[in-house]
Amino acid sequence: MRVGFAPNAESTLIESRQLARAVGEGHLRKRQSAVRTVRAVKLDRRWWVAIGVAVVAAVALVLQYTVFNGPSEECRPVKDLMDFNRAQAEQIASKGGDEQGVPTAAEDTAYQAWADGVAERAQKVTAPDLARTATTVASLANEFVGKLPLLRAQTEARAPGAPAPPVAYEMAALNARISENLDELAKACS
Repeated sequence: MRVGFAPNAESTLIESRQLARAVGEGHLRKRQSAVRTVRAVKLDRRWWVAIGVAVVAAVALVLQYTVFNGPSEECRPVKDLMDFNRAQAEQIASKGGDEQGVPTAAEDTAYQAWADGVAERAQKVTAPDLARTATTVASLANEFVGKLPLLRAQTEARAPGAPAPPVAYEMAALNARISENLDELAKACS
């Protein structure tokens, strides 16, 4: 019988059985429990460094996309204004208008709510350059909504097949200016 270090687990188990016959049953249990315990694997220092670098990189990516990639404090009200404008434009577009594309008197409330909402959000913009542009958008939106009854009246008064009323061209120009100013705000806060 060989006593001492065993080169592998199988020979250790065989030796423990032989030893148990020789010494007794109580010693076998101790030896088998010693054989069954698994030692913790020690990682090489390079692995610990690699794991640490991976964790730091993951945290940096999460912070980049959540904290640092968000809008700045001065651009948050602008983003709110842009989101509101987009939502209202979708809502107004879904309601349509008459067959000529002229909003009905009942739809004026949706346009008025849009202009009021833009004005309310423009007041919350505090950065000087952005506030000037946001205020311009609100003013143009209010002017646009104010021309809706005139557009309806001129459209009803014209003969079939006649060119669009002059106020339609004025409103198209207002719409273009609103879009330009909104684009300017979007570029400033992108």
